Amino acid sequence: MNVGQILLWLCLLSSVFASISGVLGLKRADWARVGRFSSVAVFSLSSSALVILALAFLGDDFSLRYVALHSCYDLPSVYKLTAVWAGQEGSLLFWLWVLSAFSLTFLLRNRDRLSDGALPVLSLVQTFFCLLVLRSDPFLKLPFVPEDGRGLNPLLESPWMVLHPPSLYLGYIGFTVPFALSLAGVASGDDGWMERSKRWFLFSWTFLTLGILTGMKWSYVVLGWGGYWAWDPVENASLMPWLTATAFLHSPPRRKSWSFFLVVVTFELTIFGTFLTRSGFVSSVHAFARSPLGYYFLAFILLSGGSAGWIGLRGRGKERSEGGIMLLSGLVLCALCLVTFLGTIFPAVSELLSGRRMALGPGFFNTIFAPLGLFVFLLFGICRKGLKSPLPLGLSALSLYLVLRLGARGPYPILAALLGGFALGNVLLQALRSLRSGGFGRFGRDLVHLGTVIFAFGVYCSSLGTEENVEGVGPGEDFRFGGYNFTLEGFSPEPKRGSMLLKAKLRVKEGREEFTLSPGMEFYGGGETAYKVEVRSGLLKDLYVAMTEVTRDAASFYLKVVPGASFIWSGGYAVLTGALVSLIRRKDAAFR
Repeated sequence: MNVGQILLWLCLLSSVFASISGVLGLKRADWARVGRFSSVAVFSLSSSALVILALAFLGDDFSLRYVALHSCYDLPSVYKLTAVWAGQEGSLLFWLWVLSAFSLTFLLRNRDRLSDGALPVLSLVQTFFCLLVLRSDPFLKLPFVPEDGRGLNPLLESPWMVLHPPSLYLGYIGFTVPFALSLAGVASGDDGWMERSKRWFLFSWTFLTLGILTGMKWSYVVLGWGGYWAWDPVENASLMPWLTATAFLHSPPRRKSWSFFLVVVTFELTIFGTFLTRSGFVSSVHAFARSPLGYYFLAFILLSGGSAGWIGLRGRGKERSEGGIMLLSGLVLCALCLVTFLGTIFPAVSELLSGRRMALGPGFFNTIFAPLGLFVFLLFGICRKGLKSPLPLGLSALSLYLVLRLGARGPYPILAALLGGFALGNVLLQALRSLRSGGFGRFGRDLVHLGTVIFAFGVYCSSLGTEENVEGVGPGEDFRFGGYNFTLEGFSPEPKRGSMLLKAKLRVKEGREEFTLSPGMEFYGGGETAYKVEVRSGLLKDLYVAMTEVTRDAASFYLKVVPGASFIWSGGYAVLTGALVSLIRRKDAAFR
């Protein structure tokens, strides 16, 4: 047993002791203090274990199986650090560390009966992840020391690897604190859990949003298929808790049972998403290798979900009827989540029942999301004061002009453009009123809504008039696509450590404008290939070019014109900015 394994065992013992102390602390306050000190030990021990694993990567310690499988001598140092969470073992340790940090932050800043009630729940969740980390064992030694490691998957050697997985983890894990608060509050009858939960939800929702957006951008600019969302099961796993978390942030204050339901479902969906990526239950290019750990997650979902349901039924009381648009929007978001859930598990369920795995393609999701998305536009557009301003109608006309210019035809695109523009105008009016009245926090909320409308408009536009083609061409030859003239001027090889990057030089003309694109392919010693995509972004459309095949005297290029892509990213940035404004308004209240 090495130092890392000893630290993990001590972490498990500390977490178990914190759980026991937390339960005893429900009756005696001194035991709750002991539980808090035990949480300090869990954080310290998990931090030490994570540092040791990171140092093993930086020091090329290939005696550890996990390091040997995910690193090599030639791997740049920054990717040696990101390799810590590139595989299942390290990502679980990172999850445990973030969970212990969040739990400790909450427990040290709150010393009341509600936080005492949350302590055993947080500690039990930590105990579960301690067991998972020990079961996967990132510090397992090999019987021999290889000369070099296998290296990192070339697709993971990307700057997005620095931001995307940690953002998702911060989003996922942050929902554990509201889950613990809700159980403690409902069990004790303390309604203060709702306000504290919304603060943590906003924080976690912001990072989950960042994780989803960076994942979309990573897929768009790196993978070489010209899209940003494929309704892949692992992509869906991040979308489902985002939808229910958004519903909770819009839940009416007096609908306590509804809010409790949303908190529990959001937490369970984060665990379910982890189950999807680690069990082999679904097929996904983003998933980890098949592992028996998936059954542990499934058992935990059943146990924690059943316990939460029992507590919720016992603590259920009378509520005042309240809701209106906020409740209706939450129901729509939950309906979208249910559709995503059913579509995600359908292949596995169909195989279980019929012996044949039948998948539901993007068309299934798009068919349902599109009309419900229009309904959300309609809800955004409900603003009586907006009827007195010409702005909503003006933006409706502008959006209609844009979609017609992008090639849209038929009543459905026209309806979407009109509703989207009308919603955008009303949200803009609300944001301007918030600024004039000095409502900085309300402006953050309005900016989130504004970004959401712009984002949805971009998603819709990108599905209207997309053009794509594959062209084979040799040096000096011309071809035409999507209103652009291309000339392949040649190739330029760039030797790198452990790989060879071959770039093409494409001269492109559009009217009087001329520019150069350099898509490429990077070849690795192990036979892997990574695409180096070039994207020429404009206000109304993107030109997307990827080199997909190359021979001695020719190359094939995948070309795509994506309308409205700039609205997707600008809308996403607006959502994140608005969320950050709301967090700043609350100062550090998100951690209380």
